[in-house]
Formats: sequence, C-alpha cells, structure tokens
Amino acid sequence: MAGSVSTEEDSSRPEKTPKLDGKAIVESKPSSTYARLRVWEPEKDEYVRQYLLFHYQFHKTQGFGIEWDKFDYFFNLCDPYDGAPPISGTEERSNEEVIKEVTLTAIDKYNQENGTNLVFVEHVSANFSFSGYLAHWITFWARDMSSPSHESKLYQVKTLERGGSFQIPIFRVKPTDEEMMAAPIHVDPPFPMYHDIDKPPIVFRLAGPGEVPVPGTPFVFDRDGVEVIGSDEDE
Repeated sequence: MAGSVSTEEDSSRPEKTPKLDGKAIVESKPSSTYARLRVWEPEKDEYVRQYLLFHYQFHKTQGFGIEWDKFDYFFNLCDPYDGAPPISGTEERSNEEVIKEVTLTAIDKYNQENGTNLVFVEHVSANFSFSGYLAHWITFWARDMSSPSHESKLYQVKTLERGGSFQIPIFRVKPTDEEMMAAPIHVDPPFPMYHDIDKPPIVFRLAGPGEVPVPGTPFVFDRDGVEVIGSDEDE
C-alpha cells in the first residue's frame, strides 16, 4: 500500500515530541483501556454524560482529540494501541503496522497530488472505527523535503477504506490552538436517544440560562422526551 514513501524515524525525529508507543502503554497498565470499557447503559446518567462528552470531543476535534482517560464506556471508536482488537481482523499484522501502512499510503497519495515531498517521521496518536468504512484519524510528524527549511510539522490525516477504495477527506498541518479559536467548529447536540420502547427518548440540547451543562460540553439532557413529543404533536 505504502509505495515508496521514505521515513526518518531514527535520525530526524523532532526533539521532545510525544511519541506513540503502544507496547509501553499496554504493559504499563494492569488492563488495557479497551478491555475495561463498558458498553450500552443508557439507563445510567453517567453513561449519558460520557456519551455527550464523547460526542462533543469527537466533533469539536474532527475525530483527532479524544481524551480517553475521561471515558469508561465504548462509543464505537478505538485507540488502536491500547488493547483494541486487530484492525486487520487477524493477528498477522499488528495495529502498529497497519497504522503505519495507512499513514505512508496517505502521504504517498498526498505527495503525488500536491507535488510535495513529505517524509514520515513518527506517529503521535491514532483512532479508528468500523462504520460502513474502516476509518482512521492519525496525527503524525512529517518533514517536507521540498521546502527550504525541511522543518518537521505535525500533520493530521483522516482516511476511509472500503473494498479497494482509499479516500482521504482530511490531510492537513495540525491547526494551532489559536487557529481553532479563530475558526471554532460548531457542534450540534446529538439526536434523541431511543433506548426503551416503554419510555420517552433521552433528549439533548444546549444549556439554557441558569442550567449547568454536562462538564466539558455546552449540553444538557433530560429523560422526559418533552421536546420530541411536542414536535410530533405539532405535526
């Protein structure tokens, strides 16, 4: 997949940059993050709060900036380096190998289409999900050898794979905090959560005056489904 993209993992690594070391992460914990995550428990308010936080972080960072230590539940996205199942579906290739192959393929395609000469340096983080496509959100260091300075920069790439298709919806230098503040991403509340045929859905909305939002989000939720029921009656 990766073509002839070169790498500079040994001699050209930027100093004092975070490096993704999956083996060290897993071995440093008695159990991996993936193994401890619980699943669907919408009857519990803590599940709903974490669902809202995940929704907000995912959309606000476009899938790249999930703070995994804040979650006890699985929300259809994985850190491939912390005990997640094999991305390839078999044990023949490690997740580390798959992520690197995907990254090099994306760099190769980007170089061909843009006339650049990006050289992979090292990974920082990655997320993946199976939902129609096999999707990856990868942050990595790369050096553009066609630029005068050859300076290493942080890049972000999102890839979508299905069958023989390999799409790259996002390939960019990682935005700075200042750039993100100057052009903030608007995040809408999730759709209502229908979880019990005998109960109204859980409804999400922006916090109003005097309301305390779920920490880390601008949203609140309620379990009476009033807004949904009201809109249905209006129709």
